[in-house]
Amino acid sequence: MDNNILAHPHGLSQLEEIASLPVRIDCNQGMDARLVTEEVAELLSTVKWEKIRFSCDTSSQMPAIETAVKSIRKYTKKKGNFFIYVLVKDISDALERVLFLRALGCDPFAQPYRDFSLNAKPTREQRNFARWVNHKAVFKTVSWDNYNRGIHG
Repeated sequence: MDNNILAHPHGLSQLEEIASLPVRIDCNQGMDARLVTEEVAELLSTVKWEKIRFSCDTSSQMPAIETAVKSIRKYTKKKGNFFIYVLVKDISDALERVLFLRALGCDPFAQPYRDFSLNAKPTREQRNFARWVNHKAVFKTVSWDNYNRGIHG
């Protein structure tokens, strides 16, 4: 039940077993893209996924996401099906990651940051940004600037 199945040899052996079964799986936690080696990419491509989920909480994770996605795609015919959690603190940083993921052919999902130690709720701008990203019909047709201008316009 580890939320990062790639972090332990037992998790990898579970994936090997799952790949041989006639089942589809969905690990709803974001896996760590930094742990995707060529061998792991090949293994992940043999599993029948609902979605392969990673997280991209900072811009420093973008190279690892790109490498993992491209490595997995080398071993599979499916080009989509990557769901990437994006933590939203600073809007401009989150926007850079979201646009990068969209260009990579991934499905970003924005999660506004909430500081539980301060019992602080996400800001209105963080919530609006998440609404823009997560409403795919809008996200695919309206830029963030136009969406944000329309809300505050």
